[in-house]
Amino acid sequence: MKTVEQTTGAPAQVSYFTGYMDTAVIAGTCSNHNCMSYGPGSLALAHRPNEWVPRDDIQRVEAVLTDLLLSLSGLA
Repeated sequence: MKTVEQTTGAPAQVSYFTGYMDTAVIAGTCSNHNCMSYGPGSLALAHRPNEWVPRDDIQRVEAVLTDLLLSLSGLA
């Protein structure tokens, strides 16, 4: 949440999703129930005909994940 706010200038919006995601597979495989998903796009468009993601969303996620990895590695 800190990285999202530092990178985008806006607070992270945390919510839940009642559908199935790959995060459930990862959580089960790793026996870790403290997992989350973070990515671009609108759930209203997910897995629909003509699904698409705005370029700005992809660039935002790339910046946040890059900053998070640099921060965790001590390189930031």
